[in-house]
Amino acid sequence: MKKIILVSFLAAFISLNLFSQDCFKYFPSDEGTSLEYTSYDNKDKPTAITLRTVLDKRNSGDSVIVDYQVASTPTNADTTITYKYKIACVDDKLLIDMTSYMNSSTYSSYPGMDIEVDGSDLEMPSNPTAGQALAGGDLVVRVINNGMPMITITSKIYNRKVAAVETITTSAGTFETVKITYDMDVTMGFIKTKGSAAEWYSEDYGIVKSENYDKKGKITSYEILTKIIN
Repeated sequence: MKKIILVSFLAAFISLNLFSQDCFKYFPSDEGTSLEYTSYDNKDKPTAITLRTVLDKRNSGDSVIVDYQVASTPTNADTTITYKYKIACVDDKLLIDMTSYMNSSTYSSYPGMDIEVDGSDLEMPSNPTAGQALAGGDLVVRVINNGMPMITITSKIYNRKVAAVETITTSAGTFETVKITYDMDVTMGFIKTKGSAAEWYSEDYGIVKSENYDKKGKITSYEILTKIIN
């Protein structure tokens, strides 16, 4: 009986491990892995250096969760903005915490204030194909000063899809990537803006490049993977 239980346990463990590896196919999941990104404005001027680091990979029931830390240093400031988010593999679905779409400038724009983040998760398929439609999501950011609400920023991502499979080369290397595009509406107080974005994901390393566009399709900023530290 003990042997049967042990074999069953090992089979379940191996199955879960292989399942989680495939689920995190387009994201780094090894603890300690750190990727360096450089952000640029629409004139190709560097605006920030960002490190995305895998903090931990853990099991939670039938789910596997990976915790990440973002540390962003604007080129015009001496301070580093740090926050965390997670990605979970649940029932063969990879769910991306919308906090990962936070703009670090939001933190720097409201120094000394509390930032509350809430929103739905984005789903990433383990085997995306060109033309595949993907579900969108919402992100709500509340800025609070001394317990009083100051402003609420709401972002809505929609029309999300797998646009193409492309090869991208950066200073970190050459990557075979899946390009995902989406439209985005941002509401901040009484101000509403529309735009769109594109992201290029590679196996094992996640986002290699991302671009943001205004409502006319002109690029407003972009970010590139510039170094794989570990």
